[in-house]
Amino acid sequence: MTLALRVLLGIAALLCVAGLLIMNDLTTIWPGAEAALLAASVDGGSNWLPQLLLHQLLAVDTPLFGLRLPSVLLFSVLLVVSYLWSKPLFGHMTALLTSWLLAASLLLPTLAKMAIAESYAVVFQWLTMLALLRFLKQPTLFWRLSFYGLWAVALWVQFLGSALMLLFMAVYLQFKHKEGKRLVGLYFWLVPVVVGGITWAINGLGYPLNPGFAYNHWNSNPLEFLGYNILGVLPFCGFVLAGIWESIQRVKKKEELAIIYVALLVGALV
Repeated sequence: MTLALRVLLGIAALLCVAGLLIMNDLTTIWPGAEAALLAASVDGGSNWLPQLLLHQLLAVDTPLFGLRLPSVLLFSVLLVVSYLWSKPLFGHMTALLTSWLLAASLLLPTLAKMAIAESYAVVFQWLTMLALLRFLKQPTLFWRLSFYGLWAVALWVQFLGSALMLLFMAVYLQFKHKEGKRLVGLYFWLVPVVVGGITWAINGLGYPLNPGFAYNHWNSNPLEFLGYNILGVLPFCGFVLAGIWESIQRVKKKEELAIIYVALLVGALV
């Protein structure tokens, strides 16, 4: 690793920490998804994970910074675990740069320091995808249980989005990857069925149309929400578009890493 790259990564790390811990112009509750989620969490009575957690914090008069702290901690865990779990799959440098790319995003740290449901959903969805890939390459009990547990929590936070994301990704890998038959024994389709059944039985583990999701507050103008997402990856658009094109070409040659990259892309886009 060159000195210039070390300096660049150091700057990205400092900006990420500052972005997570400094409130910037968010010194008050955002009058959108954050306000809706906190208002719904005051009285409790819901078994939905974000609302359940915030209700416990509000019960002890936690200040605004403390209400946002779980999201900050989860995002920090995501960066570390993402590096550790993806390193055996993609190598040290690719895993490191991926984690730093997440940290340097203009969108993710901003979402991660707010008490909104996306802060929880993104973390568990991303870790579930990595657990699925690790099981694909190393079908041990640890990765099986990690996949089941993480996906169950992701479904608890955002049922429909998490179900579609992982189902599409798993089906794609099952048919495209040379070791995809291993996923047949994972019975991945049972997870949303079981969690959905529990949700139906106790009436209220949470669904994606809950008011705690930021995208619900752009329903009248979906292009505005899309614009914010594009802004978040704007510095990297050139690399992203080139990488997508190259991955598609390599999938045609049945290269394993390209198939995994496209599987991640399929899951993310769904």
